[in-house]
Amino acid sequence: MNYLQMIFSFIWNNLTAFFGAVAAACFLACLVLLAAELLSYHSKKKQGGAVGDSGAGSQQGGAAGDSGILGQQEAAIDNPCGAKRQENVALDAGHRGRRMRIALVTGASSGMGREFARCIDRTEAEMDEIWLVARRRERLEEAASQLTHPARIIPMDLTKAENIEELENLLKPVRVGIFVNCAGYAKIGNYEKVSRFDSDHMIDLNCKAAVNMTLAVLPYMQAGDRILELCSTSSFQPVPHLNIYAAGKAFLYSYTRALRMELLPRGIVVTAVCPWWVADTEFLPIAKDNAANPDFEKSIRGFLLPSKKETVVRRALRASRMGFAVSTPGIMCFLHRLFSKLIPRTGMIYLWEIMRRLG
Repeated sequence: MNYLQMIFSFIWNNLTAFFGAVAAACFLACLVLLAAELLSYHSKKKQGGAVGDSGAGSQQGGAAGDSGILGQQEAAIDNPCGAKRQENVALDAGHRGRRMRIALVTGASSGMGREFARCIDRTEAEMDEIWLVARRRERLEEAASQLTHPARIIPMDLTKAENIEELENLLKPVRVGIFVNCAGYAKIGNYEKVSRFDSDHMIDLNCKAAVNMTLAVLPYMQAGDRILELCSTSSFQPVPHLNIYAAGKAFLYSYTRALRMELLPRGIVVTAVCPWWVADTEFLPIAKDNAANPDFEKSIRGFLLPSKKETVVRRALRASRMGFAVSTPGIMCFLHRLFSKLIPRTGMIYLWEIMRRLG
């Protein structure tokens, strides 16, 4: 027992000397939470219910935020929320001169975008229509067929300026009640393994298109409307072997936080959604699918405690409704955000290097 006390005293004294007593206590509390999460994860894995057992959803199309759909297919007719939505839409149709209020979701053909559309369909009764934007028409049609709200599909490539202008013209008669920007993707590998094309395209889609889409919808939003930008916990620090993607998400996170302050006078809520790894989408399969980097396992050997898209989306929409600036929908997201505030960036990079190599 004396040895344990000596070890604990040594660790505590060093932590308090480096961080301060309050920060050290938070650090230890977070370690306890992480240990509990790990135990829970391994317990579920033994029972055959591990997170990400679905094989990372590689069969369900798209880029990060443009990926698969959950196995549970709630029948909207049996859903009392669905019945309420239908009634509201019918009532709203009688108000001539009232602008139709829509939810607009990019990257909606699969993955996080598709899940956002499904969750909005279940929970946002005040929306008259849900507009789905992505490149793949067939996937959009499939996603639209599973919604109880009237849905409009808009197949387009958001990296092309003329498509943004076309979409902006479509928005003129409507009010955008919720805008969710999920379009984006990643490639795993260092500077040698990710092509210049992929580097440029990630910047165009993850950064430039996100800003262009946000600027396009803002003239059609009013007080009480909401924006959710899909960022990432990678936005909290530089991430070797995911450097372009992480840098792009850091840009989007910073942009989102600043935009929130600018839009406060208009009463528009802006939320940065920062998930950890999400296994049951196409994000990871697409990130790994790199012809120039067939040995991606040497880049990132494991994806610890991934989240499920349903959980991420449900918590993100709840955070948005509550007016939060940032949604960290899970224990790993929360810990990553906390440690990035307590530990210098160089230390965070080395911690990532250890995790990346050990898996």
